[in-house]
Amino acid sequence: MAEDLKSAVYNPAAPYVSATYVAKGAQLDNIVADARIKYLAGQIDEQGLKDAIKLWDTSGGNKVKEEINKLWQDNK
Repeated sequence: MAEDLKSAVYNPAAPYVSATYVAKGAQLDNIVADARIKYLAGQIDEQGLKDAIKLWDTSGGNKVKEEINKLWQDNK
């Protein structure tokens, strides 16, 4: 565990809960998970991966980012 802590990357957004993520989190997670698997399996190329990220953004991901950033700013 001590060795892992040397290279650990912490997620500053972890303590915050976005209302949009609560409502759409499963859908958003599936977009990312499906694209990652398809990319690794060679079923989509890098552009397909970028398209999936755009889909995540427009499906609520941008709103999640806005809400998390606001929560973080409010708690500084």
